[in-house]
Amino acid sequence: MRNNADPYATALSELRTTAKWLASVFSGAAGLVLAGATFSNLGALEITHPRFQIALIGLVSGVFFLLLAARIIVPVLTPTELYASELRDCPSRWRDGIRARELRKLRKIIATHKDLLPKGLDTPDTLLDRRARLSVEVCEARKQGSADLSALQEAFNDLDRHVRSLLYFGRFQLAYIRFRYRLDAMIFAGLCALGGLVMFTWAANPPDPPAADTCTPAACLSGQAYMPPCNPFTPLPTVPLRCPSRGSTGVP
Repeated sequence: MRNNADPYATALSELRTTAKWLASVFSGAAGLVLAGATFSNLGALEITHPRFQIALIGLVSGVFFLLLAARIIVPVLTPTELYASELRDCPSRWRDGIRARELRKLRKIIATHKDLLPKGLDTPDTLLDRRARLSVEVCEARKQGSADLSALQEAFNDLDRHVRSLLYFGRFQLAYIRFRYRLDAMIFAGLCALGGLVMFTWAANPPDPPAADTCTPAACLSGQAYMPPCNPFTPLPTVPLRCPSRGSTGVP
């Protein structure tokens, strides 16, 4: 019984787990930054206030780069599809586009792994052409009841196993190519998002203004000198008293 299990399934799962871990790190850090922000203070600022403008710029840039980071990492987390026809060298299909660039890189990788191909077949094109010819020969032998049917079927099954192995290898390599070439961009977008959110948190939470000293001479003379918010250490003013026999005398 043939084993059709994907030998690269574990490696592909670990690759996607790493991508999820990176995404969770940036999302968790962004949540901690936003948890310390108070949006009510932002509403108290005037639109023309520099802090309001800085907070608005930081919030917009933070959300934008968070969405950009998600857009970059999603293709790594989604299932990677690869068809046998995409292994063929087709320059007309590879003129532009992200998929075309990924397939070109994949063919270069396959070219360095000759052990994935049967002996005598140097490229995926020759492998697929040989399998297509054997498929036709097997159908003809089955119709004619040829004695070579068993040998042709075995040869076809052997080539088919090589094609499946090549597709398994190709799917893993495509996921790795996406992760490798998107990693730097994802980290950059995540750091920019955190910077924007930190700038928003700082600008949206201005420091409290210093308390004003309300201890005036009039308040102190009225008996409120020793009650908050007056400073009890503020010296009292001199109160003029008038004696009938001695005239004016200054008594503290």
